[in-house]
Amino acid sequence: AALRKRGWVERKHTVKGDIPDHKEEGNDAERIANSNDIHDIMSRLVRNEETTFYWTIKKDAVDYYNLHIDQMLNHYARTGSFTTKIGLCLHMRNLPWYVSANPNAFFPRCYGICMDDEKLDFIDDFRKTAASSIIKWVVNLRTSGDTCNRLSKENADKEDETSTKDSDDKKAKELPERLVEMACKVCETYLAQSEHSDIDSEAETTPVLSDREWNQLIEQYYSLVHEGAVICNAENYFTQCQNILRRIISVNPQRDIDGLHNIWIIKPGAKSRGRGRNIITLW
Repeated sequence: AALRKRGWVERKHTVKGDIPDHKEEGNDAERIANSNDIHDIMSRLVRNEETTFYWTIKKDAVDYYNLHIDQMLNHYARTGSFTTKIGLCLHMRNLPWYVSANPNAFFPRCYGICMDDEKLDFIDDFRKTAASSIIKWVVNLRTSGDTCNRLSKENADKEDETSTKDSDDKKAKELPERLVEMACKVCETYLAQSEHSDIDSEAETTPVLSDREWNQLIEQYYSLVHEGAVICNAENYFTQCQNILRRIISVNPQRDIDGLHNIWIIKPGAKSRGRGRNIITLW
C-alpha cells in the first residue's frame, strides 16, 4: 500500500518453469478486461517490463546472477551471518580483528550459549555482573540510608510493640560482610584484566573464587537483591566500593544498562518477532 501511494505498479510474479498457455492468457486477458481493480489492470500493462524492485520472501524466486545494476532486491541468499541473532553475535565477536572498534560500545553483550566456549563466557559475565551489582548496592547504601544498624534499630522498636513472632518475620535477613570482600576481589581481578595490569602475571593462575564460593556469592546476591536482605557493616566498605565502581565505569561502556538485578534476555538463535523469548534474573 505504501509503494502504491508513491506510484509504484506491481507486476504479478510468474513462477519459474511455467509454460505460457495462450488459452489461459486469453482467459486472463478477458478477466482483466472485466475487472474494476485498477491495480490488476496496471499489472497487466507492465507484464513485459523489466522489474525495478523485487520484493519476495523466497530466496529462489529471483535469478540473482542476471540482475542488472539498477535492480533492487529485498531478499538475498546466505545472509544468516547478519540477519540471525547467532550470526550477528559471532560477527560482533570477530569485529576487533578487522576494525579498531569495541562492539560493546554500541551493541549489547550477547553470547551463543549453544557453544561451550560462549556458554563459559556468559557464566563468567553473569558472575562478574552480580559482583559489580553488590558493589553498587554498597555505594547506594549511603544515599538511601538503609544501613544494617538502622534496620536493627527499627526491628528492635517493633519488638516492643508487637509479639516476638511478628518481629522475627519482619526482621531483614543479614548477610556476612565477607560477601562484599568477595565481590571486591572479583571486581579487582576484572579491572586488572581490563586495564592489562595482569600482563606480567603467570598464565595459569588459581581462580579468583572457588566453585563453592561462587555459589555462595550468587545465592547471597539473590537474597540481597530479590529478598530484601542486608549486609552487616557494609558502610565500612563504602570508600573501597566507591573507588572500584568509579574504575568500572571508566572501562565498561555498558555501565548504563547494568543495573542491580542482573537481567538477561534469552532468545532462540533463528526465530523472529519475539518468539521463544524469555527474561531471566536467576541462573
